Amino acid sequence: AALALSALVTVHEVTTCATNADSVKLPAPGTVGEVHIVINNGAATLQVFGSGTDTINAVATATGVAVATIKRAIFVALTTGTAARWAMILGA
Repeated sequence: AALALSALVTVHEVTTCATNADSVKLPAPGTVGEVHIVINNGAATLQVFGSGTDTINAVATATGVAVATIKRAIFVALTTGTAARWAMILGA
């Protein structure tokens, strides 16, 4: 039920995150080095999932990774295709 983020946009501001684990899904990466920035300006922790069987920091898509309230995360595609790998860098 995660909201799919657009592949055409690289900066995604989430302003409605009312309960912990409200979630978004990264698009399938089209190129190695593709970057998506997710900004959580909601009231609760945001869960971010990959697309299909992608992993984020070696965490399975079904689990996802958390971005706390008023935090930012940069996601960089390390590979593409089936079971692509993303690196997540947390920021302030």
